[in-house]
Amino acid sequence: MASENTQLQPDLPSKKKGKLLTPARIIVLGYITVILVGAFLLWLPAARQSDTSGNFLNSIFDATSAVCITGFLLYDIANYYTMFGQIVILVLIQIGGLGFMSITTLMFLLLGRRISLRERLVMQEAMNQDSFGGIISVIKRVIILTFIVQFIGFLFLLFVFVPVAEWRGVYYAVFYSVAAFCNAGVSVSGFALSEIAAYRLLKIILTCLTLLGGLGYLVIFDIGKNWVSCLREKRLLPRWRYLATHTKIVIYASVFLIVVSTLTFVFAEYNYAFSEEGFGGSLLYSVFLSINARSSGFGFVDTYALSEGSRLILIANMFIGASPASTGGGIKTTTAFLIFVYFLSTIRLRREVTVNKSTISHRHLSKAITIFVFAIMLLFAATFILTWTDGQFYLGQLFFEVASALGTVGLSVGVISDISNIGKILFIFLMLIGRIGILTFGMSFYNSKYDDPKVKWAEAKILVG
Repeated sequence: MASENTQLQPDLPSKKKGKLLTPARIIVLGYITVILVGAFLLWLPAARQSDTSGNFLNSIFDATSAVCITGFLLYDIANYYTMFGQIVILVLIQIGGLGFMSITTLMFLLLGRRISLRERLVMQEAMNQDSFGGIISVIKRVIILTFIVQFIGFLFLLFVFVPVAEWRGVYYAVFYSVAAFCNAGVSVSGFALSEIAAYRLLKIILTCLTLLGGLGYLVIFDIGKNWVSCLREKRLLPRWRYLATHTKIVIYASVFLIVVSTLTFVFAEYNYAFSEEGFGGSLLYSVFLSINARSSGFGFVDTYALSEGSRLILIANMFIGASPASTGGGIKTTTAFLIFVYFLSTIRLRREVTVNKSTISHRHLSKAITIFVFAIMLLFAATFILTWTDGQFYLGQLFFEVASALGTVGLSVGVISDISNIGKILFIFLMLIGRIGILTFGMSFYNSKYDDPKVKWAEAKILVG
């Protein structure tokens, strides 16, 4: 009996550890660790200009904003941070865009270290995959695609920044290429981008990078795979029917949001914020705004100058955000799409929800509804708390900033720069939840395994509506 107890004893701590460190908790703790390390580096005197003072809470805030690719920064990067501090922010943005598990996988592959089953399960959760089969191959392709797209963006941005800033323009091209693809609307130039002669070209490049980063890696892979197949068949465009249902949903939702938001901004701001741009300029600005409002938050348009109706459309775009497995935040386009089609199926008295001749499972619908409801609760709860801690601002301003933080966008109407310390802590949590994902964050408090009940109780009859 003693020998049996000796053999069983070492397994007990590992089982207990496995129950405590679920994939969702590892992801949350991983992001928090990266944020704290980044905050410490930004707090160091070497990261700040000599005539500035350090504040660790502000450093945590800026590090969170960078890792969560939000774009909310309390300090002006060019005037507050040294080159070392700026590079720290750039690295944090890259880690946040790829995801810390992708960076961890890259390090394991470079060191030749084998990746365990538990680590593959964490990667599956981080990449929002249904299974961990082939997850290492997916992450490899994600890393390769990221650096290829960012390098192409860097080459185009050289033509914009080098004529203006000479050798420093190379650094600007690197920074903006990484920030745009990672959907972090952070400016590092130290001068107004509108002063650049090729400002329109700059907006087009950054918007294209933002759009690619917000579509999601899996969508880009699917389109690329079908495109290669079509080229072999001597066809220019991929065949729509061969695309995955997920890809079609993302394209449907993205095109719908861009078109509707663009038309709304054109008609709402043609005689106001865009009155000096003409119809062509108004249309172009509206396209830029509708794309950047869902993910990156580059300040191509002054949000102060927009009408209340346009700000409401911005809040809706920020709340929905980008697509799954992308560098953007929000509840995601697929979540909004599934809720919409579920609504249509309900009022049509249909028992099943179908899209593209495919049935949407109850599990996917319940996840979409959970994410939507929890996001609404967070949005209103955070705004309510801020009315106590930062009551000097209007309700509309606070609501806008909360939606921007939760959607990891970074557009602001002037609240962040004068927010209280309690407000800063609240925004840190909002940005963290927005980047990790509402569902993953919620699952970190419980066992993340799906548990089917052994006993099925009789259905209750409840009046609804």
